Amino acid sequence: MMFSRCSTRMVSNALLRRSSRAADRLTARCNSHLQKQQQQQRWMSAEKETAKAEAKTGWWSDAKFWGGLGALAGWGMSGAAIYDASQQGPEVISLTMTPVLIVYSTLFARWAYVVTPPNPLLMYCHIANVLAQLNQLR
Repeated sequence: MMFSRCSTRMVSNALLRRSSRAADRLTARCNSHLQKQQQQQRWMSAEKETAKAEAKTGWWSDAKFWGGLGALAGWGMSGAAIYDASQQGPEVISLTMTPVLIVYSTLFARWAYVVTPPNPLLMYCHIANVLAQLNQLR
């Protein structure tokens, strides 16, 4: 195993010639190659363990799941604004909260666009909220 990729014939010939320097150099070269192989195997096993750990976490740490859940909650806010504008009178619309919601939804629409992975569903719900809030201000 020590001379896995080195020629045993080369080692034998060097030993037969009684050239201890050549045999030492060849043995050192084979040992360094063996160490590199072992290091690569350790890296590969570490990558496999990391992939297994990520796969075991499941939906709890899945960005797409939580991003979709956030978009669903955001559509509730947009739906409430659309409902208020269509069914309620102007007395239920808060003139202090509406501009705050416009700024909030504008910032989070941009964030949903630039985040990795992008979340277009969240971006569209915030754009809909901005439009609904602007409609309430008129």
